[in-house]
Amino acid sequence: MLSDLLTTNEVAKLFNLPLHTIYNWLRYKKIPEPDRNPDNGYRLWSSDQIQAVRDYMTEQELRRSR
Repeated sequence: MLSDLLTTNEVAKLFNLPLHTIYNWLRYKKIPEPDRNPDNGYRLWSSDQIQAVRDYMTEQELRRSR
């Protein structure tokens, strides 16, 4: 359902990240590319894709703490 999906801007706000960070992670394939809204081309993030962002952030935090 569309109401269960977030835009890239909403995901960035959820994790308190700059929008360009999300775009960079997508560009360098650090996180999976979400589907796009066929009407406007916006990326629509499902809960699984949001979890992938959370997992990537956790992985990066663990690497920094070593």
